Amino acid sequence: LRQDNSICILALTLLNITLETMSDVDALSVQFPRLLSVMQNDLCRNLLRLSTSQDLSILGLTLRVIFNLFNGIKDHLKVQLEVFITSVHLRILSSSISPQTRE
Repeated sequence: LRQDNSICILALTLLNITLETMSDVDALSVQFPRLLSVMQNDLCRNLLRLSTSQDLSILGLTLRVIFNLFNGIKDHLKVQLEVFITSVHLRILSSSISPQTRE
């Protein structure tokens, strides 16, 4: 598990560096539709899963990647952004319900 976390942190860090240093992520994604498809599907699905991590390093890096990704190619990720915001909203609502209310 510790090694998995280290690999995850390294991968998220590399993604952040890539997204932060690229001058035009949107143009690249349009030029390479397969890359856009991977970002829209696999990457967003895994980022959504990682956004539920209890490890604060992974959570923080995941949120940075999500921000940079949506900032770079927001026109191509409208559905993914809606899913992410809905997921976060539902988690906030479920965590704000007191244990007595759940019973």
